[in-house]
Amino acid sequence: MASLLMVDHAPLFRLLESTCARRSGWSLRSALTAEDLLMKARAERPDVIVLSGPVADAAFASRLRSEAGLAAVPILAIGQGSDMPACAGADAALAWPAAEAEIEASLATLMHETRRAACRRAVRQPAQVTSGGAGSATRRGRLRDIAAGGAFVTMPQGPPAGTAVQLEFRLGAGEPPFRAAGIVVRRVEEDSASHRVAGVAIRFTDADPDRTRRIEAFVRDLSPGALPRVPEA
Repeated sequence: MASLLMVDHAPLFRLLESTCARRSGWSLRSALTAEDLLMKARAERPDVIVLSGPVADAAFASRLRSEAGLAAVPILAIGQGSDMPACAGADAALAWPAAEAEIEASLATLMHETRRAACRRAVRQPAQVTSGGAGSATRRGRLRDIAAGGAFVTMPQGPPAGTAVQLEFRLGAGEPPFRAAGIVVRRVEEDSASHRVAGVAIRFTDADPDRTRRIEAFVRDLSPGALPRVPEA
């Protein structure tokens, strides 16, 4: 059963509980405060986190992203009019009050991304990460694992969280370089005491269906032609 975790917001909780959560069979849990949500998220690892009210902001979303076990959990932010629909760090954002159909569509999309990203493949191959903007730089590292939704690249000093990047690697021996656009959701510093390796977690942002299909095929260790093509919109 898919699970949602949110900060207590009575009108939103009632809406979710009586409509889309019930129809879709999602488990819905609430936390009393931001700290309570953080504690429950660490323990339960929900499929989606819903931020609402005063915690639907970039600061708390970034705090969740900095948690090693929560960096890949999708976040839906639902805040008051002028604060939305922009919330850095959230995967989707809506203004409250939001229509039931909008909320359900956003949650269904994030649930799909969670399931798609759950299948990961451990790899060991050279990769490079290029960041744009004024501080444009290309850093070399090694691709450690990859999922349809993102990858982890080991490197001594990666770009900070929130940086838009292009990841370059190969989808098999003899294949030409493959490039995927993404955003750094977490930078890990080396810690010899805990055997933690330095690197960056990257969430893919490329919406091209053929490129997504090729990554999924690589993750499942299939030839790209073994997966059905995504229909054109």
